[in-house]
Amino acid sequence: MNIRVVREPSRDDTTLGSLFIDDHWQCHTLEDVIRPAGEKIRNETAIPPGRYKLILSMSNRFKKVMPEVLAVPMFTGIRIHAGNTAKDTAGCLLVGQSRSVEARSIGRSRVAYNALMSKLTAAVEAGSTIHITFVNPKRCRRRRFPSLDFGATKYWPSLDFAATKFNIFKKG
Repeated sequence: MNIRVVREPSRDDTTLGSLFIDDHWQCHTLEDVIRPAGEKIRNETAIPPGRYKLILSMSNRFKKVMPEVLAVPMFTGIRIHAGNTAKDTAGCLLVGQSRSVEARSIGRSRVAYNALMSKLTAAVEAGSTIHITFVNPKRCRRRRFPSLDFGATKYWPSLDFAATKFNIFKKG
């Protein structure tokens, strides 16, 4: 089983994103702030981007079997669990079925967590190895004009005319 967490840019004290299982959307995510490589503030830093093994193990803190992300540089005890805001993360990954971009929070977290645990448990029982990949948002260059390379004419049809008539967008 392959899990992929696709992050959006961090804002304030949170990073929202989406969790996919084998390329199918599963739920929303919430983490702490993405920081530069090698920089960590305890309980306030998102997991570094990369691919990690995920197991189900007993959590000393929560006193139950939970997903644990292994071999994360500078991190220990990283779990996936229920929660709603950055105050609930402590460096872990939170999952939810709804989200508020304005409030920087996720909702219906226990429902999303239980659904995820069902799939993870089934995969482990079937003998599957589980990996989780954290993907940071791509950096975007600010452009003066929307680039036609990214299908801008789909959203601004008048640009197609302007680009053809006045040759305002040139590659290179």
